[in-house]
Amino acid sequence: MLEVDTSGGIQIMYCWHTEGIFRLIQSIPSPKAEPLKLWFARVGYERVQEIEDPELATKRTRALYKAKESMNLFLQNACVLHTF
Repeated sequence: MLEVDTSGGIQIMYCWHTEGIFRLIQSIPSPKAEPLKLWFARVGYERVQEIEDPELATKRTRALYKAKESMNLFLQNACVLHTF
């Protein structure tokens, strides 16, 4: 917690590091937070698997680059097709 003096008076700011934000989200007892919690759990599991088998991380990175390249080509072609 950090108190900051502003023109409107003292304001309280909460500053979090990444681990703290993840812990905060995990502690939210709302059903609306469940999809995000499940996503965090899945991504965390995948990263642990990648630590155990680094080839998985390499495959994931290659797939991301390939998807990005495909999207860039799609956007370039879409812009060319619609240019008059």
